[in-house]
Amino acid sequence: IFDRGDLIPLDWQDPVVWGAGNTNKDAILRRLAPNWDPDDPAFIPELRSAPYFEDHPDALVGTNHKLSLKPEFVNTPPMIPFGSTPIGASMDDFIDWYDKWKLVADTPDGDPTFGCRTVNLLILTDGDETCGGAPCTAATQLYDGRNVRTFVVGFGLAAVAGNTLDCIAKNGGTDAIDFDGDGVIDMTGPIYPGNEDELVDALKQIIVAIQPRPRSFAAAAVPQASANTPDKTYLTSFIPILDEPVWPGRVDAYLRPVPLTEDIVTLPDGTQQTILVPDPSKGCQPDDESQCHLWE
Repeated sequence: IFDRGDLIPLDWQDPVVWGAGNTNKDAILRRLAPNWDPDDPAFIPELRSAPYFEDHPDALVGTNHKLSLKPEFVNTPPMIPFGSTPIGASMDDFIDWYDKWKLVADTPDGDPTFGCRTVNLLILTDGDETCGGAPCTAATQLYDGRNVRTFVVGFGLAAVAGNTLDCIAKNGGTDAIDFDGDGVIDMTGPIYPGNEDELVDALKQIIVAIQPRPRSFAAAAVPQASANTPDKTYLTSFIPILDEPVWPGRVDAYLRPVPLTEDIVTLPDGTQQTILVPDPSKGCQPDDESQCHLWE
């Protein structure tokens, strides 16, 4: 959809491209809904094409036989459907953009959190592929070669088995997603909303699927003592990431016995409880090595 790199920016607040007082986020909103009013949070986006055009007079013919964009939309042209559905070509454009963007983002001067981010592509369409493209192949290239998942929303379409949208989701890694880790598959491929409310719900589902999961905490484990090495207690925490074989995490190592301190936690029912937790303020004392708190 977006064929300009500055429309999927490293910094939402970068005003360089659009001038002072404008952000990349504002620019995207103006293209998606040119009638967007930042001072009116209740505005309704105009998704039709007609309001953005006017009759174009032709001196040779003498009639208004074609349309042109209204002057106020020339610098930020709206996203306009033209009848065909080039899903495959659009995905190929995204692959080309992503490969070039990664060369910039995954550097010390690019996005410092690039390695921690997941990348996802959302296909929102009102039709199947009509231009001879290969969206299923593109979805495979994104998922297998670049670890990019492709979510598919077919607005106003019938869920017909075997259509292109099905294979895009399957090849793109979104045909079997468990949102909450309860063992029940919550997303089984494309979502087919039939109205505005269902479309909003579909987008909410995808946002939930994209968001990283909360941290987990593993119980303490005491390793076997080795020669000339004091026993330690290891506390580990991880950030589970959906469909990733390796989770980022950390290991805190304490010499035994573990120095403890009291902490107050709030339980789900609103009551408070005092618990004992490792005390990171304890340092190594020359006369009492067992009170040493280590980080490894």
